Parts: sequence; C-alpha cells; structure tokens
Amino acid sequence: GWKKDECAEMTGDAEYPLLIQCRIICARGLAKGVLIAHPHLASDTIVIRKSMLKLSNQRIEQRVLDSAMSVQLEINSTSSLGVSSTLNTHFAIILSQICAVEPLKNYLTQQLVSYFECIQQIFKNEQFAFERLRRILLSFRSTVDEDDAQSSVDGRSGSGSGGASGEESQKRQERESFMEQHTREVSKLLDMVLAGQKMSDPYLRQSLSKIIHRNVNKLLYKTQIPIEDSCYLMGVADPLSVLEEDQVFVVCGRKVVGDILISRNPCQHPGDVRKYRAVSCAELQQFVGVCNRRKSGAIFFSAKGKRAAADLFANGDYDGDLFWICFDPDLVNIFACNHEAASTTFADPDTWQQQHAHQQQQQQQQVKQV
Repeated sequence: GWKKDECAEMTGDAEYPLLIQCRIICARGLAKGVLIAHPHLASDTIVIRKSMLKLSNQRIEQRVLDSAMSVQLEINSTSSLGVSSTLNTHFAIILSQICAVEPLKNYLTQQLVSYFECIQQIFKNEQFAFERLRRILLSFRSTVDEDDAQSSVDGRSGSGSGGASGEESQKRQERESFMEQHTREVSKLLDMVLAGQKMSDPYLRQSLSKIIHRNVNKLLYKTQIPIEDSCYLMGVADPLSVLEEDQVFVVCGRKVVGDILISRNPCQHPGDVRKYRAVSCAELQQFVGVCNRRKSGAIFFSAKGKRAAADLFANGDYDGDLFWICFDPDLVNIFACNHEAASTTFADPDTWQQQHAHQQQQQQQQVKQV
C-alpha cells in the first residue's frame, strides 16, 4: 500500500485510483506488483509484500520504503471502474462443458435478442439512446479491442517485403494510431449525445451505425456476446485477511452481493471458471473510501487457503491481472459447480501436444452441438 496523500503526485492525477500496477526501483532492490491506496500509512511511505520482491539485499526485507530513500516508481497501469463486458468464445466453450447445454443456449439467445432490441431502440427513443449510448460509448472508450485494431491494420498492410522487426514496429504504430482515432470518434459522438443532438442528424446516425456495425461484427465473427451484468476488474489479495476462502469483495460501482462467476483469459480449462460468494466488507470498504469513485474498480480475493485464489484461474497472479466478473443471476444459476483447478505442474511437451490436440477436437464438437 501507499499513503493516500501521495497518490495524486505519483499518478499525475488528483483523482487517484484504488490500485496501481507498478515497478519500484531503489538502492535496496527491485519490487514489482500492485499497490493499494491505504488511509492509515504515514506520509511518503510505501509498504510492499514479500512476494513483490524480485531482487533485494538484506535491508529491504523490512519491506517499508520511506522518504529517506531514493525510490524510482514506474506506473504500468491503474484500476478503473468496471464497465459492461462480453462473453467471449473461450468462456462460452468452457461454460458449455460445465452447464446444461439447453439452459445455456436459451440464456445466450436471450442476450442476443435483448442486444438487438437495444440497437433498434437507440434510433427510435432519444432518452433511451442517451442512457444506452452513454454506457456503450464509455465501455468502448475503456475497452478498445486491440483485435479490431489489428484486423484493420492487417487489412491495409499487405504482405510486404520488409524485415520482420520493421514490419512489426510499423503494425504496432498503426494499431496505436487506430486506437487513438477510435477513442476520439467515440468521445466526439458521446459529446454530441450529451449536448442533446437529435437522432435524426445524418452524421450522428452514420457514426452510430459505424460503431454498431463494428460491434455486431465482433459478435458474429468473434462470439463476443454482450453481458450487461459483467465487467473486468483488477485483482488483489485481501490485505487484512478478513475474507474467507470462498469469499470475494467486489468494487465496480454497483453493489454486488451473492454468488458470482469469475474467470480470466486465457480460459481453457473447466476449472478456469469458478463460482464465488461476493460479500460486503466494512474493513475493506475503508480502502475504497479514500479514492475517486470512478477509479475504484477492483476485486479482493481471500488470502486464505493452500493455493492463492488468483492461481486457480489459468495460473494467474496479483501482478495486475484482470478478472472477468459476472453477477447476472440468470447465468450464475445455470452454473453447476466448481471443477478442480488446472495443475501448476508442466507436462512433457509431446504428451501436452497430444492432450492439446484432443482438447481442441472436443471443443470443436462442443461448438457444433451448441
């Protein structure tokens, strides 16, 4: 954790986040991981967990860095409030192996019907469009799909004859340029809607159609089904050890209590989608209270148990990993039970290749059945 009064200076933002993924370099060693804004630390103080230490000498074992030291802090990313996300192909395949096929098919069909009904209403009801577009556009702004950028770049780039490294660098620059342009378009469109622009405006309708067309293509070709009651949140271990092994504390702008589903990309094993019980926790709420509400998205996992909770999800960790959270009761109730998590041991390469090929065949058969 770090002292809350120093957050704005470190992040360059007066509205500081709940979590920051960072790298800390000082004379005593190197640490890497996620820090939590703490309301009770002394000023100019950072406290790190032992697991965050990557290189150290004996003195850094005290794990408290203060203003007497020369510390270089590199911020990689920060937490943000979760916005509605999608159910991708990997999640759908795993759910089809865990849940009864018919109820899952009915649920996904209903989500698609609701989604297309919303699209129709956007062009008919301006008040409805305002609310829906605000959420959709903010979601686009926060979660621009790099696959969209890559597809656009690949479509423009040709095979080319340049060197591999030069071509990769050019594609990366074009991808970043595409994402910046997309963000500007979305921001401009959101400003028009907020200003009360009529839906009959030709430019607004054309721009909306373009964004909706892009999203529908993602739905058709990448099986990214919008789930209203879902989001991606940065995960962190419970710093107070108050959560039980099957409990989590979710901060996403809405009150989330009860059974929820949690997963993480890449999701390739039945044990990578798990059911947990979200609870209210006054002790952990104090951490949220010191931060800006819009940047307080996070999921706190229990620190109890033989194996870290994050490790159960495709061998994840608390070093900035994002977790998919679903609290839609219609989907949660379809979920039967948690399967045994994937082992952390590594198989022989030949054996693994055979098992992977067999698993791919099974997944293809599951897709055909669904």
